[in-house]
Amino acid sequence: MKLAEYKDRLVSCKACGTCSYGRGPNNPFTAEASPSHRCPSLDKYHFMSYGPRGRLYLARLLQRGEISIDEDLAKIFYTCTDCGMCEELCFHPFTDIIKSAKVEIAKIGFGPPENNRKANENIRKFFNPLGEIGLNRADWANGMNLPRKAEVMFFAGCKPSYRQDELAKTAVNLLRQAGVDVGYLNKEEWCCGRPADWDGQPDIQEIMAMHNIKAMKEAGAKEVVFACPGCYLTFKNEYPEIVGKLPFDVIHITEYLVQFINSDKFKFEKFAGKVTYHDPCHLGRFAGIIDQPRKLIASVPDIELVEMERHGRFSYCCGNNVDFSNWVASQRIAEAKKTANIVITACPRCVQNLSIASRNEKIGIPVYSITTFLSNKIKK
Repeated sequence: MKLAEYKDRLVSCKACGTCSYGRGPNNPFTAEASPSHRCPSLDKYHFMSYGPRGRLYLARLLQRGEISIDEDLAKIFYTCTDCGMCEELCFHPFTDIIKSAKVEIAKIGFGPPENNRKANENIRKFFNPLGEIGLNRADWANGMNLPRKAEVMFFAGCKPSYRQDELAKTAVNLLRQAGVDVGYLNKEEWCCGRPADWDGQPDIQEIMAMHNIKAMKEAGAKEVVFACPGCYLTFKNEYPEIVGKLPFDVIHITEYLVQFINSDKFKFEKFAGKVTYHDPCHLGRFAGIIDQPRKLIASVPDIELVEMERHGRFSYCCGNNVDFSNWVASQRIAEAKKTANIVITACPRCVQNLSIASRNEKIGIPVYSITTFLSNKIKK
């Protein structure tokens, strides 16, 4: 949507501050566990303009033509991590408003930032943000004999395909363990396009959407299973806005696997350890998939699952892909260290950011994808 279409929402903020600071019934955590700010970029920069209320005010001025776009304004909007905490606390569609503002910013060349711009052009040219050759996308699946047509298709996503192949392999292994005849598009799988859309370049996402939906339809998909929450959310919520109702169902792998935990499909080895689960923003807060990953983890005998104080709907962000992601992730990994000896999460981006922060900050707590952790615990 265009920024002008949010005109009424841009003037309806009551300036209560719930989205930015203070505490109360909408944020049930203690002062020790939760910083006074709730927005990662506000936590980092400490200026109200970097928080939800500040961005809403600036979007209103931008929509009215009362301010001009420059590099400073662009930075304020592009440092939003898309964590959605503000929308958990307030009725305003903050993320949609921010995305619409970035469309205006990108139109005149002040965004996206250089690294994001390069990644988005890579999506357009190579069908992935990493600039990898598209023909190599399916290298992780070599020797797995995955058919290109099936009623249940696996969508690996870019990061598992090129950087975290173990995540993709273990996801498929778990599906097969459950008795699923899973298929895979191979090199016909393209980026979901979410990074470009979030950066204010929705035309790139539209190209990806049209291709991916066509490819899945031709593969005979009735269900598409995702290991990446960002890809899952894009197919579930954004693709229908482009093409209408999808010709298949979309489901995150934790949703899919949880239906088998009380069957004889999975026999896990005992694990006498204390673990904590980090809720990815796109999976927990945006999609409401909170209980399913925990049920899967708890099905491992003797495991002790302990919650960080900020969890579920109020989980803190891993940093996503902004310049200060290591700072955000370091806050989160330090919180995890106080709670458990191992972090498990269900998002490749979270695995990457939290692992890097754990290493850089010398915190030393290992981070596992839920598919890797569970696959390694299956009885041989």
